[in-house]
Amino acid sequence: MLLFAFSIAACGIEEDFEDPYFEDEAGYEEDAAFEDDYEEDPIEEDYDTEEDVAPEVVEEDAAVEDVDPEPVEEDPAPEPETEDAAAEDTSMADDMANTNWGYTPISCAFDAPGNVECGILSVPENRTKADSPMIELAVAIIRADNPLPDPVIYLEGGPGGSAVLGLANDPEGWLEYDFGRDLILFDQRGTGLSVPSLNCPELEDIDFDSGSVNPEQDAAIACRDRLLSEGVDLTAYNTAENAADVDALRQALGYEKANLYGISYGTRLGLAVMRDHPAGLRSVVLDSPFPPNADVIGTEALYQYGRVEHLFNACAADDWCNEAYGDIKSTYLQLVADLDANPALIDGGEVFGDTIINVMYQIMFAGEGVDLLPRMIHDIAVNNDFEAFYLAEEIAGIGGGASRLYQGDTEGKDDSEGMYAAVMCHDEFVFGDIDAAEDIVTQTLPEELHSGMFYSATVNQYDTCQIWQAGAAAPSEDAAVVSDIPTLILVGEYDPATPPEWGVLTKETLSNAHLFEIPGRGHSLTSGLTCSTQMMTAFFNDPAGAPDSSCIADLPEMQFVLPDEDLNEIYGE
Repeated sequence: MLLFAFSIAACGIEEDFEDPYFEDEAGYEEDAAFEDDYEEDPIEEDYDTEEDVAPEVVEEDAAVEDVDPEPVEEDPAPEPETEDAAAEDTSMADDMANTNWGYTPISCAFDAPGNVECGILSVPENRTKADSPMIELAVAIIRADNPLPDPVIYLEGGPGGSAVLGLANDPEGWLEYDFGRDLILFDQRGTGLSVPSLNCPELEDIDFDSGSVNPEQDAAIACRDRLLSEGVDLTAYNTAENAADVDALRQALGYEKANLYGISYGTRLGLAVMRDHPAGLRSVVLDSPFPPNADVIGTEALYQYGRVEHLFNACAADDWCNEAYGDIKSTYLQLVADLDANPALIDGGEVFGDTIINVMYQIMFAGEGVDLLPRMIHDIAVNNDFEAFYLAEEIAGIGGGASRLYQGDTEGKDDSEGMYAAVMCHDEFVFGDIDAAEDIVTQTLPEELHSGMFYSATVNQYDTCQIWQAGAAAPSEDAAVVSDIPTLILVGEYDPATPPEWGVLTKETLSNAHLFEIPGRGHSLTSGLTCSTQMMTAFFNDPAGAPDSSCIADLPEMQFVLPDEDLNEIYGE
C-alpha cells in the first residue's frame, strides 16, 4: 500500500469552525505557504439556495483488537444496495435544502486561468451525529467550452493529497486534459485548503537527535493531541464520509450524472462512491487501484518484493543485462545487508540498506529510471560508485541519503499526514492480523529486507494506529465492491504500491470493467503518459465498451542501462 510523506502547514478548527483560510464571508486568508504568491480574495457571493448556483452550472476479516487506546464503536454499516438505490440516493438533495449544506462560489486563492472557478462545499463533519458541526471543502472547477452534461470529478490520492493545490502549482498540466466536460477538483476533508486541516507539522520536522526512543511516534502523538484539542473528530475522516462528500458535491453543483477519475487512494474512494452512491455515476476510471478487500497488512511487503523480483527476472531474461550484472538479485540482497552493517558515508549523509530499498521503491513507483536500477546496484556493490545512485535519487525526487521508506520532501500544503493516518487506521489497519502478517513476511521475504519492507512501513503504520483514535470501520468497508457501472482499470507493470495483483482483484467483482496493464510503468498511469490519457478520454466518451488500447503495443520496450554507457547521454545533463 502506498505510504506518502506529508508536509503541509497545519490549521486548527474552532468549535464553531471559523475558517483560518477564509476571512469575512469565507474569502481565502493568506497562508504561510502562499503568502509570496497568492493574495486573499473575498467571497463573490453567498450561496444558500438552489437559485444561487452559478449560471454555468448544469441543471439538473475481523478487526484487530485494541487498535485504539479507548474502545470505539463500529460505524454503522451502509445500507445494502437494492434496485431502488437510485431513488434512495436522491434523499440527500432534500437534506441539503433543509440545512446549511451547500456550495458557495468564491474567488480563487491562487492565480487561476480564466476558465477555472473556485468554491467551498459545506458538509457535516460526522454524518452519524445529528449535532455535527460543518466543515468546508475547497473546490476548483475547470470549465470546458460547450461541455457535455456529465462532468469528470477527480479523486486525489494519498490519502491526504491536495487536488486544488496541484492545480495551483501546475495549471498548465491540468488544462491539458481535454474531456469535453467540466473537470471538478476538490480537496477532500482534512486535506489541502479544506477546513479543518489534518496536516501535521509535527511529523514534517522530526528531531531524530532528540534522544527519544521513538521520535516519530512522539510526533504523531503530539499532532493527534493538538487536533483533538482543536475539536477535530478524528473518527469522521474516513472513506465512507469522503464518498458521501463526493455525491454531495455532485448534487450541490446540479449535475444529474458524473464520471469519476481516481488515482491510487482516489480509486479506493471511487469504489466507495460506486458502492454507496451509484445513482449519480455514469462511468469510472481507476488508475492504480487500491480495492477495499486488499490485505494491506498481510501482503504489502510481499507484493513490493514481488515487483523487485519481477525486475530482476526481466534483467535475467535480457541477454545484455544478464551478461553485465549476473545474479543481480544476490548482489542486491548482499548490498542491503552490507550497508545496514556498515553505512556508506556520502555528501548527502549516510546510505543504509533501507536507503537502497527506498530508492528502488521510489523509482519503480515513479516508473521512470527503472532501467537504471541494475546498474545502480552493481556500481555501488562492485565499484563503490554512487553516480547512478545520485541520479536515481534525482529522478525519484528524494535526495539527501533518504533512509525512511516512502518519505518525500515536499513543502507546503500538498499532503496531510493526519488525514492519511485517519483513513488508513479507520478503514484498513483495523482489519487483518499483524502477528500473522509478521510470521508470513519473515518466513517468505529474505531476511535482509524484513526491516526496510515490513517493519519500517507496515509495522510503523500499525503502531501509529494504536494511538491515533480514528475509530473502526464497519466490516462491510473491508469487502469487495460489486458493481456493473462501466469502469476502466489501469495498472503499471512495476508499481510496488498498488501492484497489478490489486487490479485483478478489483476487476473480479466489477462485471462491466476493462483492465489494462501498462508495461514498463509504475504508479499513476494517466499522469504524463499520452497512451493512458487517450484511453481514458475515449472511455469517458463511450463507456459502453473497452477503449482502443492499440497504443500500448507501441510503447517503447525498456532497455537496461549497461556499465559502459554514459549516464549523462542517456538522461541528460
